[in-house]
Amino acid sequence: MGRKTLRQLMRPGSGVHKAYRIPIFQRRYCWKTPQWDTLWQDIWKRNAIKHSLGRLTCTNVTAKNASDSQQPPEAPNRSIIIDGQQRFTTITLILAAIRDALYSLEETSKRDNLLNSIHAMLFLDPNAMNEWVAASSNDNVVLMEGLELEFCRLVPTFCDRSAYLAAILPPSAPPVEKFLAETYNPKWHRPVLAKQHFAGRIAGIFNMVQRPPLWILEQLVTSLLDGMDMLYFPIDVDRGYADGTEDTQVIYERLAIRDKQFCQPKRASEGHSMDGTDMIRNLLLGSFRTNAQKQAFYEQLWLPLERMFQTTALNNDETNREDDEESLRAILRAFLNNSITSRHKHHHQSATPGVIGGRIYRDFETWMANDFERWLTVTDGTALTTASPSQSTSSSTVSLSEAHAMDVGTRLLEFATHRTKTLLR
Repeated sequence: MGRKTLRQLMRPGSGVHKAYRIPIFQRRYCWKTPQWDTLWQDIWKRNAIKHSLGRLTCTNVTAKNASDSQQPPEAPNRSIIIDGQQRFTTITLILAAIRDALYSLEETSKRDNLLNSIHAMLFLDPNAMNEWVAASSNDNVVLMEGLELEFCRLVPTFCDRSAYLAAILPPSAPPVEKFLAETYNPKWHRPVLAKQHFAGRIAGIFNMVQRPPLWILEQLVTSLLDGMDMLYFPIDVDRGYADGTEDTQVIYERLAIRDKQFCQPKRASEGHSMDGTDMIRNLLLGSFRTNAQKQAFYEQLWLPLERMFQTTALNNDETNREDDEESLRAILRAFLNNSITSRHKHHHQSATPGVIGGRIYRDFETWMANDFERWLTVTDGTALTTASPSQSTSSSTVSLSEAHAMDVGTRLLEFATHRTKTLLR
């Protein structure tokens, strides 16, 4: 534990390569212009020897040695990021924007050294990255949602991976060119939008500062990697406690509650608080025991729900995410109201607003607990079924809470689909 520069966090030295993973219960990358510009000003115009970017909380148990890990034996050890993923991800996207600017300069040994040093930060094995890019032109590789490339230092949460790869891989890579031409949507693929934003800021500095572009980029890299630090905070989750204190998802939500109540940033533009829809998603994901089950639920039931509200407008409309959240929140509220109206067995008391997740999360949490009791009487415990291969667990059956969460997710998606079609008529 302690303060570490970004260079130390990405390449600790002594031959040890530090790799990170963002778990599926983390929200998507959601920073936008106010957060990007605040960080950019801190980098370019910092007035202290070191500038702190806050906390980076990681588990000491890596994704590779987790009991339900799906990674192959040769996969690198990855610490699971619990808190600080928005800042850490943004730093890597700034490095990618600087790298792209270097590609536009004349090839010199100095330029190539800086470019290679950036690739050593973004990739655990730059040679493996180069080999993958070379092979991809012949293999017709597509950057699919959820794609995981082990040579990357950071593996984002599931639905950010394709956009993140399109941002950090060399822009001339055929899969990147194909993604940007055929798939890219600035609303849904925010990592690419972030890199484009920082590319614009770099171009602005080129026009403003009367210095060679290579000198400017060197200063940016030095300021970013050596002038910025984070409070590295590893959490022990390998002591065998069964009270939930070693559950990474529980830790994540407790930290979010703590930050909301006691640790608000001095500048509103420094962060983006969790939304009630994020908390509801995590409530449902928390019903499952393994990462495989969580991913199956997310892909099959929650991701289609989110996609219903993604905008297709090709512009940087800062209201897009808020509009989408509001639309999803409206669907969740309508679902609750419909469910409560159609079931008169339980009294529903609306929760007090002002806490993390807001009223919608507390109402959904209360409803889900009541619905579980109703659901048990309807199913009579017959919901315990053999798990499918994609949802394999340590036992041969799906627990009641898991089966109920799948049922809630199915009902919610069906309700949203029907309501959306009705509104579009």
